Amino acid sequence: MKIYYQNKKGDLYYLHKKITKKGNARYFFSKKQDENVLGKIPKGYEVYENTHGQVFLRKEGLIGFSTTDVDLVIDGIKKYTKLKKFDVDIKQNKIYIYTPNLDLEKIDGVLSISIGAETMELNDFQSGNLTYSPVIKFSLCNENPDYKYVMEKNIGGENICQWEFVDYSNDLAELIGKYSNILEDNIYHNLLFMFEDELNEN
Repeated sequence: MKIYYQNKKGDLYYLHKKITKKGNARYFFSKKQDENVLGKIPKGYEVYENTHGQVFLRKEGLIGFSTTDVDLVIDGIKKYTKLKKFDVDIKQNKIYIYTPNLDLEKIDGVLSISIGAETMELNDFQSGNLTYSPVIKFSLCNENPDYKYVMEKNIGGENICQWEFVDYSNDLAELIGKYSNILEDNIYHNLLFMFEDELNEN
């Protein structure tokens, strides 16, 4: 049986193995089916898909957060925000929360936005067309022994990550509930910026 993985965009990727010039094994996913497709995942490895739908094989045990921590983040976003589209990624012992980069030509019902007495409902389109940028980052706290988690927000914009400290806590759910408005504020800011540009052009 060939090992394959279907990413969030619906694309199928097959696990391959290649021997480097130094004789080391290199594992990678590709859409191609050939004689190098593996029949099982190597021991000590796991499949990882990033926010952009890219699929990799990485060593197990690289994540410092538990699955419970990740579930708390996801449940908190659903509970405390109106976001319909977001993504959560774990890499290098950090949890990243991503929100969509909005495009007026292909925008989704990412958020119901109330302006005065009117509510603008954004048109539906396939989520595979969305691209995302990191907005919030949670790390395990090493610099302050009194706390377990540290939260930062990205103030660098869509293409540049510049992280600013927000708060410490021993309760991840508390951080989500207290600061989840940052996620919505990011969406509102992007929308208002785009509508302003649209008006200026017209």
